[in-house]
Amino acid sequence: MRRSWLALLVVAAVTVIACAHPTEDPLPGETLADPTTTRTTAPTPSRSSTPTRTSDPAVTEEVCDDAQSVTQDAVDEIMAKVAQAQANPAAAIAQAIVIGEEWKSKLEDFRDEPITTPVRDTLDEGIDMIDDLLRTLRTNPTSLISQANQIQDQIDEFQDNLADACE
Repeated sequence: MRRSWLALLVVAAVTVIACAHPTEDPLPGETLADPTTTRTTAPTPSRSSTPTRTSDPAVTEEVCDDAQSVTQDAVDEIMAKVAQAQANPAAAIAQAIVIGEEWKSKLEDFRDEPITTPVRDTLDEGIDMIDDLLRTLRTNPTSLISQANQIQDQIDEFQDNLADACE
């Protein structure tokens, strides 16, 4: 079920972006984001090396459950923004970026918990994947069209690796 949502997300995002303005400059009378719905987040700290510590199996299990849940929630929220993109593509992209930043921040918080190395490494891979997606959304959202299969493969690989690391 999760993969079908992610596949739908990628296809919908590519479709929206293909129809969106080629730049993030708003048209006359258009804004990048609706100020009444834009959420703010605290800046995320830069990734630093986590000190070596003993992993806690209970914490690892909780982080695995939470990371998978947060991922699904982020996908659901992004899908809602994609659905709204027909009316205002630039605003939907801006809001999808905010959601992606929050998703990344939560994965970074999970990574700093006393969890097993395989789960931590997988969360790092997911954070890198989100960074790549956010960079694309910010700099050249229309390039997602040519990268749709690659992005879907990365999302699938992250989810598979997370499930494997959490077993």
